[in-house]
Amino acid sequence: PSPPSPPSPPLAPPSPLRSPVPPMLPPSPPSSPLVVPSPSSPAVPPPPSPPTPPSPPMPWPPSLASPPPAAPQRLFRTGSIRSCGETVRGDTTKAARQTGTPAGEHIYAFTVAAAGTIVFDTCGSGLDTVVSVFTSGLAKKVAQGDDSIACGKQAILTASLDAGAYDLVVEGYYKSEGTYTLTVGCSNLYSDGARIGPLSSPAAPPPPPAPARRWRATASRASPSASPRARASPSPCRARGRA
Repeated sequence: PSPPSPPSPPLAPPSPLRSPVPPMLPPSPPSSPLVVPSPSSPAVPPPPSPPTPPSPPMPWPPSLASPPPAAPQRLFRTGSIRSCGETVRGDTTKAARQTGTPAGEHIYAFTVAAAGTIVFDTCGSGLDTVVSVFTSGLAKKVAQGDDSIACGKQAILTASLDAGAYDLVVEGYYKSEGTYTLTVGCSNLYSDGARIGPLSSPAAPPPPPAPARRWRATASRASPSASPRARASPSPCRARGRA
C-alpha cells in the first residue's frame, strides 16, 4: 500500500484591498464674502456709457467722386435790337455755337418795354433759318419759329412777350449757315400796344430836389419926391453965388 499524503498547509487569510492615494491638489483661494445690500440703501445703477458718434455717410457709388459744378458759360452777343421796325443783317458762317442746333448762330439782346405781340421775320435770308426767343442770358426758351407759309424755309416767329429783357437767337436748321435778314415788327403790325424800348440799364438816380426858396418881406423905400422930408432944391441965387 502507498503511503498516505501529507496534509496541505492551511490557506492564509486574504489581505484587504488598498484604495489608491489621491494626488495632492493646490489649495483653492478663499472666496470673497457675498455682499448683500441693505434694504435701506437703494442700488446705484452703473453710469451710462457715452454715445457713439455717428459715422459719416458713405458716398455712392463709393468708387466714384461727385463731379464739380459746371462753370457758368459766358454769353457772346452779336448786337442788340433797340426799336420796332429795325432790320439787321448778318452771316452765321463759322459763327460760335452756344445753344440750339449744331450750326453757328447770332444772338441779339432786346428789351420789351410794353407787353404784346412781336414779329421776327427772316424772309429774304440765304439759309434755312430758325428763330428762338429766350429770357435774358438764355435762361429759358419762350418761343421758337421754323419755316413759314409766306417764305418757305425762312422762319417768321410771332411771339407774345411780357415786359422784360430777352435774347433772340438766329441760326440755321441743323448745320445750315449763311447770310440772313431779320426784321422786327411790333405795334405797327398789331394794335395790342407791343413796344421794344432801349436795352435795360441801371436807371440814373433822379436829381435831388432844389431847396425851397425862402421869401422875406422887406420894407419898400419911398421915392425922394414922395417923402415928406425930402430936401428942397437950392435956389438959383445961392447956386450962382457958389459958382
